[in-house]
Amino acid sequence: MVTLEVAEAVETSLQFFQREFKALRGYNPYPYQEQQFSSVLNGRPAELVYIPTGGGKTEIIAAWLLAVLYQIKTTEAVSIPRRLYYAVDRRSVVDQTELVAADLLEKINSNHGWFSLLSSQTASAQPLVVSVLRGQRVTEQEPIIKDPSAFAMVLCTPDMVLSRLLFSAYGCSPRVASREAGLVGQDAWIVLDEAHISDAGRQTLEYVKQHNTTNMRPWWYTCMTATPRSDSENKLSLSSDDLELMKDKLRAPKAVRRIDVPDKELVKNVLATVEQLPEWNRLIVYVEKPGHAAQVCRALAKQYTVRLLTGTMRGFEKARLDLSAFKKEATVTGKHVLVCTAAGELGLDVSCDLMITEFTFIDRLLQRLGRLNRWNEVQDARGFILRTVQEEEDKDSPKQVALDATLAYLNSLPTIVGGIDVSNYTVYCNPTPQAAFSPTPRSSVLNEAILAQLVNTSIDHCIPASDYIRGREFQYHIDFVIRSKRELDAVVKLTEEDLQNYVSTTPVLNEEIFKEPLASKLIAQLVEALGDRSILYVSAQGEPEVLPASALNFSYRSGLLYLPDDVQWIDAQGVFKIGGEGIGDIFSTIQSRYLRFIETEQGIDGIDNEVQAESRKELLKNISTEEGYKATVTFDAGSLLYVRIAEKKVKRTKLLNDHLAMAEHIAKDIVGALQLEPVLAVQVTAAMLHHDGGKGHPLWQLAARGTAEGEPLAKLKFFYDPRLLGGMRHELVSALDKPELDDLTTWLILSHHGRCRPFFKERAYDPNRLQESAALNAKLPGMFQGLNTQYGPWGLAYLEAIVRGIDIQSEDK
Repeated sequence: MVTLEVAEAVETSLQFFQREFKALRGYNPYPYQEQQFSSVLNGRPAELVYIPTGGGKTEIIAAWLLAVLYQIKTTEAVSIPRRLYYAVDRRSVVDQTELVAADLLEKINSNHGWFSLLSSQTASAQPLVVSVLRGQRVTEQEPIIKDPSAFAMVLCTPDMVLSRLLFSAYGCSPRVASREAGLVGQDAWIVLDEAHISDAGRQTLEYVKQHNTTNMRPWWYTCMTATPRSDSENKLSLSSDDLELMKDKLRAPKAVRRIDVPDKELVKNVLATVEQLPEWNRLIVYVEKPGHAAQVCRALAKQYTVRLLTGTMRGFEKARLDLSAFKKEATVTGKHVLVCTAAGELGLDVSCDLMITEFTFIDRLLQRLGRLNRWNEVQDARGFILRTVQEEEDKDSPKQVALDATLAYLNSLPTIVGGIDVSNYTVYCNPTPQAAFSPTPRSSVLNEAILAQLVNTSIDHCIPASDYIRGREFQYHIDFVIRSKRELDAVVKLTEEDLQNYVSTTPVLNEEIFKEPLASKLIAQLVEALGDRSILYVSAQGEPEVLPASALNFSYRSGLLYLPDDVQWIDAQGVFKIGGEGIGDIFSTIQSRYLRFIETEQGIDGIDNEVQAESRKELLKNISTEEGYKATVTFDAGSLLYVRIAEKKVKRTKLLNDHLAMAEHIAKDIVGALQLEPVLAVQVTAAMLHHDGGKGHPLWQLAARGTAEGEPLAKLKFFYDPRLLGGMRHELVSALDKPELDDLTTWLILSHHGRCRPFFKERAYDPNRLQESAALNAKLPGMFQGLNTQYGPWGLAYLEAIVRGIDIQSEDK
């Protein structure tokens, strides 16, 4: 049984790591991982980790976790960031990494010593959590939001974490953007894996490091890659000891040959190459275009067991893709083929004994070749690189220069039987030239003026965060989700306010989303299929727009388009295809606890179920639920109704003073666990003591419970009529009632619902104190600027995140 008790009198940190890593992961760490652990303990992790494919980069998660445990064990405190954001630019790899994180979580929770150590430094009942940002995240009840003192492993794509860092929070309402920025900008370590394809993101991380200099909580970043684009003084790479220990894996034999093929005959030559090579069991084919991948897949499926993996596939079908034949020590019967685009070239834990790949830039090519004989299971692994030869080439274009440099690099490598030696060892010992890398999209440069606009989350600005995440020339896709025609017919008729509420409260999961490059052909197909219908488009910033299908153009990029299910939009593999035979609306399949209904003159009936009723009250009675759950309305507007099967919670009325006292109590626990400076701890606690004081306003009480008589209430079983408020915001009233408070405490009260960056709309004013409301509102931009200067943009946002988490907890008590 594993224990943290030490038998010997003294144990070094390295001995601790070696023993506990073996217990946690089941094998011994490499020397570079020991060095990584030590650098985390010292508060200076490498900013660049240069490790070959298959070298165990993912174990940085275990190194972080064990460093946290050791630091708590030896110092009874923690200065290492509590949240590790592990970002990799492929959702399939995010899903793969989730298995590692889930295993770590299970072992921590089942080990009393480890669990107790983490619990000693957090106010959360769940001291360690796993969070996966696959796409839209609409709930405010995630543990890291509810309690920022929890330790967390957050797995995501770069877009999800970097958009949050830039106050844009893809998939979230602008009202929570600052809270999300605070969570990733303080007490966080962002690890950007496969960083060579996210160079704009790397530059953003460097900028944030230079300007995120408050001493409130630590903030780190690390870029990891097997093919680095640039060097760093703070770099971690393999030592001679690592190379010796990894030799069996790194020296797995693999030889490649180049075949020049005529332009526009790529697919034909892929098929011809397969036919000429009878001795193989597992084949991976890489092509650039999803259309080519589909053609190869259809042709090879006539003879072999074939899987397709492209970045345009819907998450539902992608998650069910059976790659077991390509896993380590798989027992393979027959011949199996995996056809991929770039979606399968990064971090995918699969292997093959034969590979056919389209020629591309060296950084991408080497990632693909990393899947060839990945675990040294065969003695004769072969690869074929098909290079299309075009009659007219622009020799001076950046693309062609890089491709020529790639070819020169390949030709410079030693040869073995079967072709060029591309073993991981050979490649690692022969660093790739920068000239051979894929050209990076031009990216905008962050500066203080741009950042000052991004932090103003309550007002519209024309600065796309994507320019600083992907670069301005990034090839954007448009995301699709298929929903019932009846639902969408009701959605497009909603008022502007109800439409925003629909987007904010009705979930869309990654499993529902698929995508396509936004090209003229695609736009023409959509317009023709949709005819004169109105459709719903939601921007990456979460702003909805209803527009006629005929208005679709190239400006609708990097957003989400809802498609009605009466047109067959998708094939069985989850790829866009009008007239396909795939499953259309999968909402009820993947979100079984949600039910959708349409109200007509005849009554209410289900969209994806057979429940019917004459009224909403009768409807909830007619829905059967398991014990401990009940049907709850989550969205009700126009003729559309969403019902969620939720766990039963006793809704009770709470007095305002009791609620504020509870918030103050929770605040003391959390600021204590976070080890905030005494002055900040007092200010956060004071903000929670007064944050909802404005709910005592007679108008709020009237709107909330139908009367202004009696002792003020803060929480009720249901809200009487919010329209009676006329837009008045209780947080503004709370601040008006306490003019003696300092600026930070006042700001934390004003901002705890995210509506005042940098000021409120006029409708938020207290109608009984219009001049006072206007005077306070006029001060907010200057107050905001001053606080940003004093605490830093991410420091202030972090304090807002703490306050919001405390508020959520106090509402649940």
